[in-house]
Amino acid sequence: MKRLIPILFLILVVTACNKKSYYPPLDEYLFKNLGEVETLYSYESPDSLNLKMEAKAVFLPEIEGYPSLVKLNKLIKNNALSSKDNTTLYYDNFQKEYYDFVTDFDDDIPDWYIDRYSGFYAWTNSTVTIITMESSYAGGAHDNSYKILKTYDTASAHELVITDIVTDIKAIADIAYRFFVKEKGLAPDVRLEDTIYQFENNKFKLSENFSISKQFLCFIYNPYEVAPYSEGEIKLLIPIEDCLDYLNQDIVKF
Repeated sequence: MKRLIPILFLILVVTACNKKSYYPPLDEYLFKNLGEVETLYSYESPDSLNLKMEAKAVFLPEIEGYPSLVKLNKLIKNNALSSKDNTTLYYDNFQKEYYDFVTDFDDDIPDWYIDRYSGFYAWTNSTVTIITMESSYAGGAHDNSYKILKTYDTASAHELVITDIVTDIKAIADIAYRFFVKEKGLAPDVRLEDTIYQFENNKFKLSENFSISKQFLCFIYNPYEVAPYSEGEIKLLIPIEDCLDYLNQDIVKF
């Protein structure tokens, strides 16, 4: 994840019209005035020690009269710091673990690090997805990484779950499974218990890690979530055209 920070985000200006929300198309000016990557926390150990921690974020410009944008920016900051009160306790604890480890083991200590980022990932005209990504190493056989996707109603900053945006979960799961089988080169009639993929009760299940955009409905399974570490992240990108009949048109607007 180092130096690879996908920055995808959105500004929506919401106006009232006959008591219904109207979402105008994005303006090029707004894109040009989005925030740049900000470093919220940075620490590098002195001397011969090998610890580095960094938290970065991209914020949405705040528009007077739209408190939802303020709320979304607060969520981004909280996610980047892994704290609800703007403290650095998450990083302080990691630093303590590192120094305790160094004290206990005098051998050559590998580099420990945390790279964490939060910002905008995907959008429709009425929703926005915030991504939080972390890559870290704290001893062991390999680095660890994960991504968390949270989707919100842009006008209210209310968090949405998959059942809020989808009217037929089974239909979407069936579509996603077809993409999963194709992505992994499995036979259409394969039994999951005969594969390396480990879903509860050997039944395919949609990840709670999802985003929606004008192009795709996306599901991400993090390493170890449904497969061995060697499989890495599993990302399913379902063309939005395949999902339109099963989306809640009152929530998702294009």
